[in-house]
Amino acid sequence: MKNDMKKLLALIVASAAMSTAGRAEVIYDNFTTQLGAANTSVANEYGDQVNLAGAAWNRYVTEIRMEYYLSANATGSEKLELKLYDNPSGGAPGNLLWDSGAFSITKGYNTVIADGLGINVPGSVTLTATFTGVTGTVSAGWDMYNPPAIGSSADDFWEKTSSGWTTKRFSTTGGPIANFGMQITAIPEPGTIQLGIMGGLALLGYLGYRRRSS
Repeated sequence: MKNDMKKLLALIVASAAMSTAGRAEVIYDNFTTQLGAANTSVANEYGDQVNLAGAAWNRYVTEIRMEYYLSANATGSEKLELKLYDNPSGGAPGNLLWDSGAFSITKGYNTVIADGLGINVPGSVTLTATFTGVTGTVSAGWDMYNPPAIGSSADDFWEKTSSGWTTKRFSTTGGPIANFGMQITAIPEPGTIQLGIMGGLALLGYLGYRRRSS
């Protein structure tokens, strides 16, 4: 009898863990339709504010992907730094949630994958990029795609200058649209998972009580 109960407990815990892994989902995706070319480098930190899909409890970000371009005449000194901010009131980027630190980048079109993250986010966030070491005729920038397949984004972007955050467009005549290539993946927040396990344990205790009282 006790062994049966232990097996049931193990099954509940394992099922909860498998459910957690299986419920990872993309809550923002703008990698479907490329606009044809990367934007040229913006001297300052700049990024795209996006509205995430899915329910609020399912916004524990585990992975971020972005795509950049670096021209063939790169010198090897070029670096990129990514940051994630919240937009709690829909205004300018607010609290810094994650910082990749500066890392070296390579020539051509490349996808950066930051995984193993654990970031609780609101429904609107801004991912930014800062390119450094880009000199002379070297070109580097964040690839642009549109429209997003999951989630949504406005056609402008945020740039951080000495006076703070400002919204900008690449053209006042409508294009190119400043939606950058990125993908954000999330799982249910750990508290939700723990509640599921606790519910399983409560069920197990109830079944044990029923067995003793029958």
